[in-house]
Amino acid sequence: MRSSFWTNTDTGILIIRVTFAVLILFHGWHKIVHGIDMPMARMESWGFPGFLMYFAYISEVVAPLLILLGLFSRLSALSIFVTMTVVIYIEFRTGLSLDQFGAPNIEGQLFYWLISVGLFFTGAGGHRIANIGSRHWLLD
Repeated sequence: MRSSFWTNTDTGILIIRVTFAVLILFHGWHKIVHGIDMPMARMESWGFPGFLMYFAYISEVVAPLLILLGLFSRLSALSIFVTMTVVIYIEFRTGLSLDQFGAPNIEGQLFYWLISVGLFFTGAGGHRIANIGSRHWLLD
């Protein structure tokens, strides 16, 4: 059976990749404009070293830009996964609740966490900049 426009996996991954990266970039842009002092203090209050907050610049600015390009997508998705794992842990420690619509208060974090896992396993798909320097699957 021939692949058509409506059943193209690469196009689907591209749409997911672009949407995911743009939404994460909003968080990174906010940190660039407003700094990370407040989130750093929150991390320290939960027993994490505050300097780890600088990793957020990588996972919320650099990684989404690479995912947009389809370059080092698996490694970038892994960095976002690690960041979201810490954020979800902190939210669990803070307390889970439901918002006024019945959704869990960590819905956004779960979205980023799970999509990063999906992109880690799928890679960038066919619509990407080819990384000709390496053939290792993690650098896809």
